[in-house]
Order: sequence, then structure tokens, then C-alpha cells
Amino acid sequence: MPRNPHRSHIRQLLPVALILLSVAALCWWASPVSYSAAAANVAPSVSISSPTNNWYFPHLSDISVTADASDADGDLSRVEFYQVSRGFVTLIGTDTTAPYGVVFEDAAGPNTYGIHAVAYDNAGLKTTSATVTVAVEYMPPIAQLASPANGAWFPAGSDITLTTQTDLRDGRIKKIEFYHSGPSVSGGAGIIGTATTAPFSFVWQDAPAGTYTLFVRTYDEAGLFNVASRNISIAVGEGHTALNNVSGRVAEHDGGPPVAGATVTLTGGQSGLPYLIRTTTTDADGRYNFAGVERHYNYVTDTHHPDFAFQQVPVFGLQDLTTDVTVNVSAKRKVQPAPAPGAPTQAWASFYNSPDNGADGVTLIALDGQGNVITTGRTSSLTDSSNVTTVKYDADGRQLWSATFDGAAKYIDFARDIAADAAGNVYVTGSTYGGRSVDYDYFTVKYDADGREVWRKIYNGPINMADAANALALDASGNVYVTGDSLGNGAG
Repeated sequence: MPRNPHRSHIRQLLPVALILLSVAALCWWASPVSYSAAAANVAPSVSISSPTNNWYFPHLSDISVTADASDADGDLSRVEFYQVSRGFVTLIGTDTTAPYGVVFEDAAGPNTYGIHAVAYDNAGLKTTSATVTVAVEYMPPIAQLASPANGAWFPAGSDITLTTQTDLRDGRIKKIEFYHSGPSVSGGAGIIGTATTAPFSFVWQDAPAGTYTLFVRTYDEAGLFNVASRNISIAVGEGHTALNNVSGRVAEHDGGPPVAGATVTLTGGQSGLPYLIRTTTTDADGRYNFAGVERHYNYVTDTHHPDFAFQQVPVFGLQDLTTDVTVNVSAKRKVQPAPAPGAPTQAWASFYNSPDNGADGVTLIALDGQGNVITTGRTSSLTDSSNVTTVKYDADGRQLWSATFDGAAKYIDFARDIAADAAGNVYVTGSTYGGRSVDYDYFTVKYDADGREVWRKIYNGPINMADAANALALDASGNVYVTGDSLGNGAG
């Protein structure tokens, strides 16, 4: 078989072709390849928007807690809110939708809370906010003694009822303890008893003689207590019968000539006790004395004389009268104008001081058939604005009696007319404030010859508006006629 003349040539070229193919293959496998890496997840952001840092809240407040939260590269799955108190972390609540917020209910005091939020995104990353601190205040309930009255006196062995006035503030009262400091406690405070139910009162039985300071201690349900800020002092048995003298001298000036015949009135009273009113006159040396004045009285001495103007009126507060009290009052002589020829001379002068020692003024005067003088006018009162007081004097100026009219509303009363009949009965008319619903009404009152109230009548006009009595008249049959102004409905 003949040889192919090109075979050797092909054999010579084949290695070269194979080499070229291998190089091409190598070049293909070595071509560069670029890859794109996945972006990193960004954590969410969160901050507390309310409450404000270092804010204060009352006990058992519902505190609104809100947060500003977002996620730059995704969505938020939830925001959790926490409070930290005394080392304990407590979940307040969770919100899954914007705006994010929860309510911290019944936050109790006294306490300080740290509040923060934790935001979670949809990939599970979380961020914790900065902490906001709030304080919750707590004022424990308190009670004050309402009775007995300060300065009250009781016989030895009395059963004394102690009552309280309570202010619940931020808590509920669990119990109230009653204490006294007295001779049996050796300078300390001893517990008398305990009350656990409203109205929280206690009866101190068989109280021994002595002087005592009473107070209460109030406990809430958590065991916190509050001590009353007001103490009450009382006396039991001893001291009440230790009578004292209130004496003094009325002079024209300090060390000057005495004022003889001056009227001196001692007025006293203590809450829960009757007023003590006594009147005397100074002797030739200007001296006066009130004997047997009891302890624990507020009292005032007042002086009057037709020829002298007294420069000072000594006023004494609550006295613990262990010794006699001496009062000196100076006076100056009134300038008396020379009487005109034939002018009448003063026969007498008398003064009336109402029990509360307020401003008093006479507005009307009348005479009866026996020569007695009856006056009426407004007198001041500590409990009312003003009352109407009628005073009767005999022909020599000596006070026979006084009687006071006090309207039902205990506000403003004033007299407009006065009259006396042949039997010595006295009639007074005027106006009394009946309250907002009825305004002022007529009043007419009758007193017998000894100052006892016989009857009183009130007239209220047709439309409950202002009514003012202006005049009063009597007839021979004993009928009384009153007239004045009364607002009507415009019909006539």
C-alpha cells in the first residue's frame, strides 16, 4: 500500500495543534469571575419619647410610655417596654404597630423607676434605648384629732371619747393609734388604744387625773405611718377647781390718779365651754378684782367710764392660771365741753359688749311705760356675720337683760324698728338673710318684760327675692303691724 506523502507532515503539526489547544483551554479556565456579596443587616433605632426624664407622678398613676422606633433597611417586628425597680426588671408591655406605646398602670410609690424600650427588626436584630427615670411620690394617709376640744376639762375617772378627721391622701387607713403624754408616761408617749374601722374613734375609759397631750398615729395598708401635726391638750380632774383672781387698777395714766366707778367686764370662753361674763366696778382707788376664775379659759378684760377714754384694753390668750393675774389699765380724761345754760346733764352711761368682743352698735331706742330704756342694734359674732341684740336698762342705767336674734341662715341680720307696749313687752322688726334661694326676709320678734322670746315670725315675699321691713306699729288690742319693701312679679 503506498504511503501517504502528507502523513509525516501531519505528524509534525499535531503536537503544535495540541499545544495550542491546551494553551487555549488554559486561557479559558483562567478568565476572571466577579461575585456580589450580600449587604449587612442594620440594627433598628429606638428612644423613649415620654415620659420626660426625672419626671414626678402621684401614687398609683397610669403612666403613658411611648417610644420613637424605626428600621432603616427593613421592618420592625415589635417594641418591648420594661421598668426597673429595686434591681428587678419587669416587662410593662409590647406593641407591634406604630406609634409604639404602652401604659404603666398603677405605678406605686414611694419609688423610682427606670424605663427603657427594646426594638426588634424582622431579621431578629434588637436595640435597647437609653433609660428614662421617673419618681412616683406617696403621701400616706393622715388623721387629726377632732375631739375633745383643745383645753377641755374632764372630771377624774371620765370616759373620754376621742374622734378623728381623716385625709386618705394616697392610701387606705389600716389602723389609727391614740396616744397621750402625761404623768403616767414619765415624759414619754403612751398608747391609749387603737381603732381599725371607720369612723376611727376610741373611748378612753376611766381617765386618771392629770394634764395630757393627745395625738394619733395613722398606719396605711403597707405599714407606713404618719403622725398627726396637731396635738390637743386636756386636763382631767386636777386644776379645774384651782380658782384664781384676775385683778387690776384703772388709772388716768401709769402711776396716775385712780379712776373710781369704772365698769370692768371680764369675758371668757373656751371651745366646748360656756362663756364666762362678769361685770364689776372699780373702787375709790381704781381697783377691781374677779375672784374664782377657772383655768383653761380665754378671757378679755374691758373697761368703760363716761368720763375717761381708756388707752389700752389688755387681752389675754389661753391662760394656765397657776397664779393670780394683775392688770393695769391707763386712761385719759375725756374733754367735756362746758354745758350750755339750762342744758340737761348726763344722768348715767351704760355699755354693752357682745360675747365675741366684736363691733357692736345701737341703731334704735325705745321707752316703756315704767321709764325703762330699750336699745337694739347689730352685734358681731364669730360664727355669724352679725346678729340683732336688744338690751333693756332700768331708769338708773342698770342693765336688766339682753336678748339676741340670730336668723336661720346664721348670716346677716339687722333691725329697722322697735316698740314697747304698756305691759313691758318689746317688739323688734328688721331683715334677716334666709339664704341664696330666698334672699332677705322680714323678721319680727317679741320679748316679754323679762327678755324671754315669746315668738318670732318670718315673711318671705312672693318671688323669694329681697324683702326689707321698715316700720312697726302696735294697737290697743295687741296686734302688730309691719310694713316695708318686698320685690314682686310686677303685677301691681
